[in-house]
Amino acid sequence: MLEMNQVLNEKGRKNRKVAGKERREMTKEKSIVFMLSLIITLSGCATTPRVKREPKIKIAPPPVQRVTVPSGVPVSVLVKVKAPNYRILNVFKKALSKIKRVRNIYQKKFSLSQDSELEVRYIGSTEKLADEIMSEIHIPEFVLEIIEFDQTSVTVNITPVPAEQESY
Repeated sequence: MLEMNQVLNEKGRKNRKVAGKERREMTKEKSIVFMLSLIITLSGCATTPRVKREPKIKIAPPPVQRVTVPSGVPVSVLVKVKAPNYRILNVFKKALSKIKRVRNIYQKKFSLSQDSELEVRYIGSTEKLADEIMSEIHIPEFVLEIIEFDQTSVTVNITPVPAEQESY
């Protein structure tokens, strides 16, 4: 029995030595894996580009310019008309609708005491519209005058022909 105990003790020592050796190797492997993962993590962070903040740019307000519109795009022009009655305003609207580049006409307001308002969708500038109103629209026994125009509106005055001009 004594021999058997000695044999078992020797085997136990060997097993303990082997187990200790395996434990140390495993600890080395774990530390190597940990170190490698740490190196990979840190190297990945080092190559990540840092976010740069753009310098603040001060934007100056745009200079006042004439409104330019690409050809083929209708713009909304407010046509203010001082007409003696509603019948003459309708005659003016029908004549205005026959102008080549006028797309739509919306009557916004009618008044005998104030300017009547028409919203006109027109391809071109307000200056061109004013020119075309003067050259294209003729209402018998009435005179058309362009009172004023700006980038968004044209003002037209329709008045009866004075009695002394009728005799010509």
